[in-house]
Parts: sequence; structure tokens; C-alpha cells
Amino acid sequence: MTQLHRLLQRQLKRHFGNEASIPDEWQGFIRDVSDAYQESDIDREMLERSLELSSQELLEANLQMQAVFQALPDLLFRLDSEGVILDFKAGKINDFLHQPKDLIGKRIQEVPFKLVGDLFHEAIQRIQKEKSIITIEYSLTLQGQECFYEARLAPLLDAQIVVVIRNLTQRKKMEQALRQAYDELEERVEQRTMELKKANEQLAALYKVGQTITAPLNLNVVLNVIARSTVELLGTDTGVILLLDETREILTIQGAFGLSEKVMKGTHDRIGESIAGRVVQTGQPIIANDLLHDPRFFNPSAANEGLLACASVPLSVGGKIIGTLDVHSKSDPYAFNEKHIQTLSMLASQAAIAIENARLYEQLQLAHDELEARVQQRTAEVLAANMQLHEEIAERKRVEEALRKLNEELEHRVEARTIELKEINTALRESLETLKETQDQLIQAEKMAALGGLVAGIAHEINTPIGIGVTAVSYLEQKTQEFEKKYERGQMNRSDLEKYVKIAKEATIMILKNLWRAADQIQSFKQVAIDQTCDEQRRFKLKACIDDLLLSLHPKLSKTQHTITVHCPEDLELTSYPGVFSQILTNLILNSLSHGFEQKAQGTMMLQITCDHNMLRLQYSDDGCGMAAETRLRIFEPFYTTKRGQGGTGLGLHIVYNLVTQQLGGRIECESTPGIGTTFHIQIPIHL
Repeated sequence: MTQLHRLLQRQLKRHFGNEASIPDEWQGFIRDVSDAYQESDIDREMLERSLELSSQELLEANLQMQAVFQALPDLLFRLDSEGVILDFKAGKINDFLHQPKDLIGKRIQEVPFKLVGDLFHEAIQRIQKEKSIITIEYSLTLQGQECFYEARLAPLLDAQIVVVIRNLTQRKKMEQALRQAYDELEERVEQRTMELKKANEQLAALYKVGQTITAPLNLNVVLNVIARSTVELLGTDTGVILLLDETREILTIQGAFGLSEKVMKGTHDRIGESIAGRVVQTGQPIIANDLLHDPRFFNPSAANEGLLACASVPLSVGGKIIGTLDVHSKSDPYAFNEKHIQTLSMLASQAAIAIENARLYEQLQLAHDELEARVQQRTAEVLAANMQLHEEIAERKRVEEALRKLNEELEHRVEARTIELKEINTALRESLETLKETQDQLIQAEKMAALGGLVAGIAHEINTPIGIGVTAVSYLEQKTQEFEKKYERGQMNRSDLEKYVKIAKEATIMILKNLWRAADQIQSFKQVAIDQTCDEQRRFKLKACIDDLLLSLHPKLSKTQHTITVHCPEDLELTSYPGVFSQILTNLILNSLSHGFEQKAQGTMMLQITCDHNMLRLQYSDDGCGMAAETRLRIFEPFYTTKRGQGGTGLGLHIVYNLVTQQLGGRIECESTPGIGTTFHIQIPIHL
């Protein structure tokens, strides 16, 4: 018989004495009972072991939760249905000022501060009705600092409520700082945009004024045009030009706008004694606001003119001061500042050149008149001598002697006149050099105006991708808030998560795509701007240079129905001046838009580039209105334009001719047929 369970052995021994006394028919039953006892022992041992392990895991979990609570800054309350605090836990880094023993048994409506008691009271009533999570936010002033908190209340079993309070002060401060930084950035961008716009308008106005004041050559007309143009540009009440008489060292008004005849005739300022006199003496501009109390302003003839403020800058040519350019205000005693001086100084530099050109022209005219009078006088003398020769033929010897003396005298006079003509030619050369400097300044102003147009194009082109990016970010923010609310309410499921991930991916792709698009456009604009303002020679790919240029002209081309086609090898590299190429192509395209397509709504421009050994052949053509032969023969002349008075300068194609023939060492020819179009043939070296 197998070994019986010890408990069953004791029972059998007490009843039967020993195992031999047990009836045989009971043996099977007793073995089954013994097996049942043993199985019960095994189950009991397993249960005891399981209970022992469960107790250990529960203890470890409790310790872990205690560690988590100690590491969190949140406060945790357990309430009954009336809001009485049943339990309270807080980490070591919380900023709560109460101890657990001071809170248990009190109503949370009165803790931490009675000022927010109404909020907690309403939240407890809502949670009892709605049986859902309730969130409230409030602020408190602790130790002189405003703190922000968020409380979340959630229902538990047995009508109890759990409350989690979190300090949001740092997050609120970060949000406020971000909003403030964004507002400051937006304000700076707007301010810089306005400054660029104003600077562009000012350059355009200065360029227009420069055209106006350099057109006439009569000195009196030039002076009055400068005075009037200054008033129109700066919006002042007067514009005055005082020129220096070097012999007497006195400044007198030679051109004015907005001043009475009495003041113009009565003003005689000595060097160093008046505002204009001090400007001539020091060579520095002067701002004189509040003229009525300024001791430097002394002009008895202007006492009744009502002048309240003045700004004066020197007029100088070749480092020599020839006078001053002044403006006055009759309405504001503090009308002028440094910006007015900057604009006035730029205008004065052009005005001085125009005045000097007019003076040279007058001197040249006087020299011409004097030469003509002398020639007429010599002609009359020779005629008289010939008549005397015929009348006094009998006195031939005497006449011959007289003729010889006369010839000697004529030789001396011709020699003297030759010297005078050399001096006149020298003056003419100097005048031409001055005109060349004026032309270079006008070309530089046109370049700056083109750069201003490029800046406006940048703002227009990058507005669309950035706007799309902002829209995508706003949409993603909205979906994120909706997703967060579902998560906080415990209503989120797998489909909601998948939908949010899909939206986030699509929004991210859209944002990155448009930001990269804006970055590419800015890089292209940046390269064009660098090339147009830098005259350095470098190696570059011509096709990429043309693509960048067309991108910068896109704002202007997009406003028309005209198209441009480019045929250029992708790998063609040049060692030359990319800025010069950009200037040439820009002037040709703008010439087509303003002249060729003036009467045509939809035109075509074509740029075809080929190579022949070491020479580059560039053919630019349009199907515009074309030109007559007499116009075509003069298009490369400086200041020749068919739109005089309509904004045309006559410098566009002249600049192209100079850049091709001088800086690039090439040739340019033009073919044109009225009604068919115009073609320019340009040939330049590939490597300079």
C-alpha cells in the first residue's frame, strides 16, 4: 500500500489501531482520500506562495508610487461628495504651503485660498451632475508674484472625487514671452519694410530730380529748377541756392523758390557770419530749428518772411565749396532732422554738378562768341587791305611791305589765337569729363532703383509660400487642441490617433515644402542682388545666372501676358562678370516691355545662346512694334529716348552698349523692322 497522507494515517490509527485491521473493500476509498489530501496540500502551498509574492509586488508598487509622487510638482486630493478632503499627497518639490495634517477633514473650497473657493464649489457640483472630468484654471499672488494653476477633478467610486492641481506659472510666462517676441518681430519686420519702401521712393524721387536739374544748360534756369525741385522733393516752404563770390567773400541768392524778391535782393551773407556763411566756412551741414531764438540767424531782409526753421548743406565740386543749398519751414519750428540733411546732401551733390556744367557752358558760349567776333574783325581787315592793294597798285612796293608787316602781325595774332583755342579745348575736355561723371552717377542711381525693385519682388514672391506655411501651422494647432481635449477626456481611440498622425504628416510636408520654396527663392534673389551690386570677375554657369535673373523679374513679367523663351546649354561656364550679364539682359527685357510691347497685349521674347570657339554669341529678339531706321541708328546714344517726359531716361541701351563693348570687350548690333520686331546680336569672349 502506497504511503498515505500523515493526517489520514493518524485518523485510521485512532479508529483501527493499525493498517492491517482496515477492511479490503475500504482500501481503494482510503487511497482516493489520501490523494485528495495530498492535492489539497499542494494547492494550499501554491496559494500561500502566490499570496506571499502578491504582497511583495504590492509593497514594491506602493514604494514606486511614493517615489513618483515625491518627484512630481502636482498636488493630489481625494474628496467626498461634499468636498471634504479625505486624503492628500504632494511631492517634495511642490510649492503648497500647507501640511497634510492641516488639510485632512477640511473642505477643499477653503483650501488653498478662499478666493478660489467658488470655482471649486461649482466644479464639484458639475462633476456630480455630469460624471466627467472637469478642468478649472485660476491665479494667486504668492510672495508678491502672480502664480497660475490648473485643477482637474475626476469622479471615483462611492461618489468620491480625485483632484490634481498643477502649477502653470512657468508655462504661462513662456507663452507670454513667445507672444511678446512674436509681436516685437512682427513690428520690426513691418518697420523695416516701411523703411525700405520709403528709401526706394526717395531714390526714385532723387533720380527724377536729377534728370530735371541736369536737362537745362542755362545757369539761371538751372538754379531756379534746383530750388523748385528741392521744395517738391522735401515738402518744404522754400528752396534757396546761395553762390559764393570768391572775390568779395559774400554769399548771394542766385536761385530761390518760395521767397520774396525783397529777400532775394537783400541777402548778402559773409563767410562765417550767418547760417549759410558758417556752412561755407566749415563745410558741414547745419540744422537750425527755432530760428526766432537762434543767434546764428541774422537777416534783416527776411524778418517778415515768417521763417521758423532752416536746414543748410554745402554745394561742392571737386572738393571746392561754391555755395549752399537751403530749405525753410514757415509752419513748424522743429521741422528738420538728420534724414532731411541726408536727402538734401544727396540732392546738393547733383545740383553742384548741374551748376558747374551750366557755368562751363556759359564760359564756352562766351568764348565762342568772342572767337566769332575776332574772325569777323580779321576778315574785315583783310578785305580792307586787299581793296587798298588794288587801289594803290602804283605803290606796290609800299603795299608789299605793308602786306608783309600785316602778314607778320596776322601770324602773331593767329599764334595767340591758337593758344586761346587750346585753352578753350582744355575747358571743353574738362566739361566732357564732368558730363561723364554725371552720367556715371545717373547709371548708379538706375542700378539702385533696380535693386529697390528686386527688394519689392522678394516681398511679393515669398509671401505666398510663407502664407501657406502659416495656414498649415494654424490648422495643425487646431487639430492638436482637439486631439488633446479628447485625450484629457479619455475619449480617444485608435482611429482618432491614426487620423491625427495623418493630418500631422500632411501638414508637416506642406510646411516644409513651402519653407524650402521660400528659402530657394530668397537664395536666388540673394544671388541676383549680389551679382548686380558686385563688379567682381568670377567663373559661373550662364544658364543658372539667367534663371536667377528671370526669377527676380517674375513680379514684373507676371503682371503681363508676355513670355520669354531661353535656349542656353545647361553646362556652359563663363569667366566674366555675372553682374554685367544681369544688367545687360535686364535692360533688354525692360526695353521690350516698355517700348516693343507698348501697343501689344501678348508678346514673345527669345534669348538664344551659342558658342563659336572662344566666343559667345547671344541673340535677343522680340516680336514687338520694331523701330524705324532713323531711330535704330541712334538707340545707343546717351539720353536718346522716344519717351521723353514719360519716364524714359535714354540710358538703358546706352548702358548695354558700354557694358558689352568696354567691360566685356565685345560687339553689339541691332536689326529692326517696323511691325515685325527687334533683334540684338551680341558677341563677347567666353573667358576674359
